[in-house]
Amino acid sequence: MSPEETKKTVDELAASLLAPRFAPPVAGERPAPPRSAPDIPGQGLVHGVGYGIPPQGGKATRLIFASPAPQCVLDALAAKYAKRGKPVKIVASGPIVGLQSLAVSIGADAAPNYNAPPFYAGTLTGIVTANGTNWLLGCNHVVSFNGRVPTGSPVRNPGLVDDFAGGPAIGSLSDTVLLAAQPSSNQVDCALAQAAAARPAAPASMQPFSGNLNGQAVTKNGRITGITSSTISVPYFAGTIHFSFGSFDFTDLVGNYGPESFARPGDSGSLVEAVNPPATPTALGLLMARAYTFDANNNVSGFLYLSCRFDLVLNKAAAALGVPSVVFSPVA
Repeated sequence: MSPEETKKTVDELAASLLAPRFAPPVAGERPAPPRSAPDIPGQGLVHGVGYGIPPQGGKATRLIFASPAPQCVLDALAAKYAKRGKPVKIVASGPIVGLQSLAVSIGADAAPNYNAPPFYAGTLTGIVTANGTNWLLGCNHVVSFNGRVPTGSPVRNPGLVDDFAGGPAIGSLSDTVLLAAQPSSNQVDCALAQAAAARPAAPASMQPFSGNLNGQAVTKNGRITGITSSTISVPYFAGTIHFSFGSFDFTDLVGNYGPESFARPGDSGSLVEAVNPPATPTALGLLMARAYTFDANNNVSGFLYLSCRFDLVLNKAAAALGVPSVVFSPVA
């Protein structure tokens, strides 16, 4: 199935299962302010849909990620949305949550009256450069809280969670790709902080990945779990992700399965690299969220990890900065 066909079949499934709270992004739409989650995480049966290989292996197919339920309920759900020649596989999963943590990492330093918690963690993705200026790239839900942290707030490493006085300011929050509230949907979770003048020049640039995502070998380097490896099994995913400041719908995400050791809370923002030795690694995604997966006995079997496609991240970053394009460099 081509990428275009994959996107179409998943978007159709999402429109049927997740409507009316789910709708594809609208070009030129002004993002709405964040709001409280309309559902308690886990209360709804379906958390998202995708196309790819289920956790237990097999052929690529349409996937519905839903809370564990009686088998008759899951069978009825699969039968309802199966089409001739287009079967549906139910994957038992928990709600999808952002990988934010109370652990050592970067974090913005905002006054408490801005309704952003002072103690949280995430991972610095890398540096984007445009017109000779460097910006630090990270997750919106780590350094901006969807606009709650005011522009100009220092971004420190380590953050206040590790050093009560705050580590050195390595940049200041400058631009946020705001998340649009339901029923609109989003493609990326990212924010930018202009790098401090004392920061050294960015290292060699890295190109975004282009090619077949399914089965692609990847590595990531996170603040909590370090360097870990996996394989892309869900090249296209659409669904709802829960953050501390609300729940938001996403499309065009990329997924991989793995144990908890692949990524833990605090690894949000990790750069996911495509590895094709001896080719040069390319930037495939920005890690942002995960959900439990369950086996046939409803025991936790692992996790589904979700990343924003990196080509879309760079496009949105360039738009936020008002420039035609940006160059990305990983952290040295």
